[in-house]
Amino acid sequence: MASSDQPREAQLETVKFTELLNGSGEQKVKLFNACKHHGFFYLDLTGFDPETRLDAVVEDMSALAGELFDLPEEQKMQYDVDKISKMKVCGYKPLGRNTGGIGGKHDGFETFVIPKELPSTGQTLYPLPATIEMHLHTIRQFALSMLTINRAILSSLSEMLELPHGHRLEDLHRPSEASPDIIRFLRYHVQPAHELGAPHTPHTDIGTTTILFARDPGLQVLPAGAKQWEYVMPRANHAIINLGDGMKLLTNGLFQSCLHRVAPMPGQAMQKRHSLVYLLRAEDGTPMTGIGSSLFPARDSNDEVLTSKAWLQKKYQGLRLATYNKQQDDWRVTGRKEGVIE
Repeated sequence: MASSDQPREAQLETVKFTELLNGSGEQKVKLFNACKHHGFFYLDLTGFDPETRLDAVVEDMSALAGELFDLPEEQKMQYDVDKISKMKVCGYKPLGRNTGGIGGKHDGFETFVIPKELPSTGQTLYPLPATIEMHLHTIRQFALSMLTINRAILSSLSEMLELPHGHRLEDLHRPSEASPDIIRFLRYHVQPAHELGAPHTPHTDIGTTTILFARDPGLQVLPAGAKQWEYVMPRANHAIINLGDGMKLLTNGLFQSCLHRVAPMPGQAMQKRHSLVYLLRAEDGTPMTGIGSSLFPARDSNDEVLTSKAWLQKKYQGLRLATYNKQQDDWRVTGRKEGVIE
């Protein structure tokens, strides 16, 4: 058992990507069980397409993030995500705009997001700083690699669920169709010692899958029924994968969307932390309900079925400090209708 000064580490399943891609039944079972019981797992990327050199691509993306966040604040605010993109798929979010645990109310991080059509087409309707355009090749390599990973995960889960053609998970996430997938850069700011608090509010993710790359610790999960937060420690040559509310809705609750946040290590204030994320979401018009598998639990007939686009808009409302209503939005932010352990 971890002491108060030692991180309590989450015990997550590890799925080997190359074996999953090659059809390993053992890895498919590991993936299915991880999705059903935790909604979080490590993905071992050993042997991932040697020509791509994903580790080098991630390094280059991290360098791009540094360039973006080091731009003058007034320049970054020219790309304010709330002003240029209704669906929050492109632009900059400044420090302190979201709900969070700093001072009991605001977050401690800034973000920059890039829409999926930029790496796929080289064009976007949204304004972007020249820094991003200069790194378009790297962004495209990263996005294509994330699509390869997501395709392997979705097709493997569809097989395990015995989903028919047209209702398979990958049929609802076609790269050619409109969806609010994004690449997100995050920078958590150094926290003064007197200002203890989690810079990221406890939340579940919005979409289907989240692929995370981070060198620094701080990510915590709170599995269903758990009484304490547990740290998900970074591992070399691994991505951390978690499912979002979209996957939980698309499987009628069979798969889990685990509550998580970023917090300081025990006994410390928050240190500077960077992370790189690819967030996969269902196509805009997808009804967010499970269809086609006998394994799906029955859906509560009183629950409203929203489209993917409508669901995302409601969740964003709950995350923004200016529009947050605790009574109405807490369950959308946390994915739970009961209270959350602080």
